[in-house]
Amino acid sequence: MAQLKLSPNAEYLLDGVLVTAGNAAAVASVIMFSRAWKLAGIELPGPKWIQWSVTAFASLLAIVIVGAGSIEIIPRLATGELIWLASLASIAGDLICLSLIAPLFLTALALRGGLFMRPWIFLTASMLAWLFYDAAYTAPLMGLNQKSADLFIAFFRSLAHTLVFSAGMAQRSILGGLQRKQKSGNHVSIQSISVS
Repeated sequence: MAQLKLSPNAEYLLDGVLVTAGNAAAVASVIMFSRAWKLAGIELPGPKWIQWSVTAFASLLAIVIVGAGSIEIIPRLATGELIWLASLASIAGDLICLSLIAPLFLTALALRGGLFMRPWIFLTASMLAWLFYDAAYTAPLMGLNQKSADLFIAFFRSLAHTLVFSAGMAQRSILGGLQRKQKSGNHVSIQSISVS
């Protein structure tokens, strides 16, 4: 079987395209989740100025943590080093996704006491784990050695994946319970669902 041989620049470009596509999908999904409260007519907790303040704080935190990683990458990419294209796409995706932690968190708070809070808490916690994952990349800038940074990176990546899986399983559990109740002839409304 013949192997496809690509030049290093072609490999970096392909990697950049694939990482960009993956991050675009992640951004689209987080945007959809962060708008769910509005589409569902859920009232977020607190006055508007607190909601905006929480959103602004989350955005600022994302810029500080994720932006620190771009300090080194952007100048290298500007010189034509395509090896950094995937990293830049990842940073851009992370910046947007992590800026949207606030609407996810506020939606989880709005759903408190209800069964649907669980998936939202897991999803928000997953986004926080990704924030710490990105922060771990700045550990060498703060004096930690690379081995320690790599350990934190692996831990928070695993935690983020586990939490988003938990969100999916919690959602599946809820929907399975609703389907069983409907099959047994019980009328189920979203408002009547609470944690027992």
